[in-house]
Amino acid sequence: MLVNMKEMLEKARREGYAVIAPSIESEACIAAAIETAEEMRSPVILSIRINAFDDDLEFYIGIARMHAIRATVPVAINLDHGRCIEDNIRAIHYGYTSMMVDRSAKPYEENVKEVAEMVRLAHMCGMTVEGELGELGWTAECLANSVSAKYVTKDEMEQELTDPDMAADFVERTGVDCLAVSLGNKAGVAPDSPDYKPLDLELLKKIAAKTPVPLVLHGSSGAGKDVMQQAVKLGIAKVNVGSNLRGNAGKKILSDPVRAKRWVFQDAKAGYKEPIAEYMTIFGSVGKADN
Repeated sequence: MLVNMKEMLEKARREGYAVIAPSIESEACIAAAIETAEEMRSPVILSIRINAFDDDLEFYIGIARMHAIRATVPVAINLDHGRCIEDNIRAIHYGYTSMMVDRSAKPYEENVKEVAEMVRLAHMCGMTVEGELGELGWTAECLANSVSAKYVTKDEMEQELTDPDMAADFVERTGVDCLAVSLGNKAGVAPDSPDYKPLDLELLKKIAAKTPVPLVLHGSSGAGKDVMQQAVKLGIAKVNVGSNLRGNAGKKILSDPVRAKRWVFQDAKAGYKEPIAEYMTIFGSVGKADN
């Protein structure tokens, strides 16, 4: 069933689990995410960047909507890191059910003003809005492959952790339905990388105590199972995952030398399904679609 994220994430935070939001970059990813969700009886969020399919985005959002409508579990389609009004308006037009209005690289008052304006418009269209406060860390490689590269300067790549008091003010003044936070998480980083920093769980406790909305974590691939489970218990209700899924899909494809020169649908799908199922177990969302 096709839904927005509001009730899905409010239930997740209330019951102490998180919903995975896998990065979607092909039809194989769409099929993998929804098939796994149905097998695990878990809700799922398709996280799709505005540049994920270039000029074919509207077509693939249509495919995602078709699969979601037919699904027997809740499926949301969320715009990932919508950095400007053009991105957010396209999300409404193309049929996303939810959107991230990310103005975190801007000064605080500009962030509040622009997000509040888009929340008002999105809510009129029945869409959920995710905001971001604090600046997510990016590796240079990850930023180079992201739509965010159009809007984030080199200086703004430096991570800024989320302030708990500002988070409370931000949620109240913007009306966002969920909030992405910065706890030391950085996109595209593995635990053995020199760029890796452990998540600041004490900071998460303080943010969660001051903000009633579900909290979101991006850049979680390197965090580790135990840390992620602790973060979920402390209020993280949505977790975006990309690097680990792409890495596993790549291994699956390259494991057969005969097929290694082309992106094979079934191999890609299998490569995505395995870690998605594992994350659903780690996040505690298995079986939550049915109660």
